Amino acid sequence: MDEIQLIERSDGHFYRTPIGILPSVTTIMRELPKPQLESWKSRTPNWQEISHHARDVGSRTHRIIERYLKNGTIDQFYSDEIARSFSAFRGWLDASGFEPVESERMIWSERGYGGTVDLVGYLNEELYVIDIKTARAVYPDYSLQIAAYRTGYEERTRERITGMGIVRLDKPTGGFEWRAYDDEAYHRAWATFSQLCESWHEAYGGEI
Repeated sequence: MDEIQLIERSDGHFYRTPIGILPSVTTIMRELPKPQLESWKSRTPNWQEISHHARDVGSRTHRIIERYLKNGTIDQFYSDEIARSFSAFRGWLDASGFEPVESERMIWSERGYGGTVDLVGYLNEELYVIDIKTARAVYPDYSLQIAAYRTGYEERTRERITGMGIVRLDKPTGGFEWRAYDDEAYHRAWATFSQLCESWHEAYGGEI
């Protein structure tokens, strides 16, 4: 397995890889215009506090899920939001019949990015790359993120991925939403992310 190290900086997440320091998928995707997000920030004085809390809930939920899948143990939930998010994941796991192969797998791509894949495993005997979200909705740009993970995972492992999807864990209700993407959606999303990645490196590549 390649040696990969996550580097957290004020300007984003980066990965130390065998070919150098690369920006994360999410750092590259910061370049996407987000007019709705900017509008929300402009009318929400405490948006930074809200965003920080949401990221913390998401990070803690991911860690609990990772430990649960690896050894079957459940950590302290810290809050009802995290408990409901984990309950939503268990609900999706039971309903889908998903068979995990690995979780939180760091990858990188020769195209110039790194990332951490939340889940890889089998759904209906097909190998899927899956991203876990605790957001309020499944947003359109998520397809770009999961397409980049799929491509990077295939590069590093030489495994053929036949499906990709997002499982959204609803913090208020403990329910879940599943969104799968077919090959056509994958190719569209990958083309868009590739262009975004190239633009990022043209703008910032020399400053890493």
